[in-house]
Amino acid sequence: MIWTTFTRKNSGLPNDRVVALAPGADGALWVGTEAGLARLDKHGRWQTYNKASSGLPNDTVRALAFGADGALWIGTQGGLARAR
Repeated sequence: MIWTTFTRKNSGLPNDRVVALAPGADGALWVGTEAGLARLDKHGRWQTYNKASSGLPNDTVRALAFGADGALWIGTQGGLARAR
């Protein structure tokens, strides 16, 4: 098996400490870290979100889950956020 490793230095991860993953219906992968949230789209592009840029309650993400309506719920060390 061949592995591809993603780190803060070689990808769009905000931190190497990954604590939560959630696959999106659009083929993206949402990654929660101890320094923010990242989204890897199906084309390999990264986008990051944190308290300063997107209004997350805290940069330390602890849990990710998609609701029945498709909204992403983000559990952080400072509270819960919902992204539509």
